[in-house]
Amino acid sequence: MLKFKVRLMQTLPPTYINRRQIRELFEETYTFRQQQQKLTLFTPTKLFAEYPRMLDTDNGVLILDDFRRKYPQARDLYSNFTEKYLARVNRLMELDNEIKTQCNDEFLASILNVMKLLPEIRRVKCRSFQAKLNLLVQFVEENTEIEEYLHYPPYIKPLFHFFEQRVVQIASMSASTADFVSRLESIQPL
Repeated sequence: MLKFKVRLMQTLPPTYINRRQIRELFEETYTFRQQQQKLTLFTPTKLFAEYPRMLDTDNGVLILDDFRRKYPQARDLYSNFTEKYLARVNRLMELDNEIKTQCNDEFLASILNVMKLLPEIRRVKCRSFQAKLNLLVQFVEENTEIEEYLHYPPYIKPLFHFFEQRVVQIASMSASTADFVSRLESIQPL
């Protein structure tokens, strides 16, 4: 029955009329999809070939739906981060005499500021933070084969671990990232 639902989902065009049915089928096949990912769908290319609606239904909302099902505690990353860390990150930036990132999106600016403060990222030898950022983030054109972009440099892992452990609370982290988090949490916001 689940294989039939997967095939139906593959054949339904991602139109407004089919959107609700596709999302329902996607939810119903979640456990089956998780098993497939462990057994046969090891790469994003294979996963997206089996589940093409992940890419073309509502601008990728099915990918977010799966993430939220897998990590329900991460449902509101924005408020989890801003309520707990925004003022502390800003204060730590002042204490370390770092120039705060100027951005009209406070959340994005804070993430970039955390990147500036993480010890592993500070150790990367580059002339500027912008050069470091270019090593960490790559913007690709729509419909690009993403598998080749999923090999992250080792210094981005501390950023992931920070968000996983402290904001999403799902993993452990390195000693230097743990030291940074301990320091950040000891900061009293102004």
